[in-house]
Amino acid sequence: MPTPADRPRIEATAGVVVLYYPQAAVRDVVGAALRHVSSVAVVDNTPGGSDPDLMPDDERVTLLDRGVNLGLGEAYNRAATWALERDAAWLLILDQDSILADDYLSRMGRAIGDFRVAGGGPVAVAGPLFVNPMAPAEQVPLPWVSVTDMVISSGSLVSLSAWTRIGGFDAGLFIDYVDIDFCLRAADEGFAVVRVGEVLMSHLMGNSAENLVLGRFVRRSSNYPPTRHYYLARNSVHALRAHARHHRSWARRELVKRAKFTLLSALVEPRRPAMVRATVDGLVDGLRGRRGPDAHPSRR
Repeated sequence: MPTPADRPRIEATAGVVVLYYPQAAVRDVVGAALRHVSSVAVVDNTPGGSDPDLMPDDERVTLLDRGVNLGLGEAYNRAATWALERDAAWLLILDQDSILADDYLSRMGRAIGDFRVAGGGPVAVAGPLFVNPMAPAEQVPLPWVSVTDMVISSGSLVSLSAWTRIGGFDAGLFIDYVDIDFCLRAADEGFAVVRVGEVLMSHLMGNSAENLVLGRFVRRSSNYPPTRHYYLARNSVHALRAHARHHRSWARRELVKRAKFTLLSALVEPRRPAMVRATVDGLVDGLRGRRGPDAHPSRR
């Protein structure tokens, strides 16, 4: 039978919620997470700090850092260290707008355990399917667990023993591609990255909206702010340099996906000149090997 580390349980699972200018709904996010974990770490990446009254008054909630934008990779690493100090085996990662269903952990735990029993190997990261509430018809549950290249960080369960062996998340990427890079490095170390098709999670992807292209074709775009386009462009260069050789199929798909995303954004989204400038800045900085926070904030 699977060991506790193989099959997540509430008492062996900690959570982390990363804040960045949160809204009042974050209280519901943390409250929902507490139904699945023994304790939750909050990392507040909002410059100057968020309103502390947004957090539920619960002794199981710990504020790790507040008022400085550490980036997602560093926030996850600090939370993982904190969780290990509490003898947790798994870390549940949540964005401030991701709501979990009441049966999330039981379904995820069963799927991970069944995957191990079936000989699927040790799992480093398991993630659900997610539904964008702005486009809820785009995803339906699937009755299986599948090995995949990557899962998004929010809603994922990370094995802390795998996190230790892999060397943690790459804090230098700051935000985008932190999850992709970790998943690809996990595969390189012999771990499985799995998607649990029967579990759906609500998760916003930018300020998603439908737009008309050439006056007739409807396409949905993320409407990210320019600085996100900077990180996406820069960190795509880092990820492709680091992983294309050993993950060629992923690299080909990622190149096509990134090209389509950038072209659509340049055609239909607001602030197009700033978005294009941010993308060019990101590509140049990626080729130069620059890491950390956005190096050109005044241009956004």
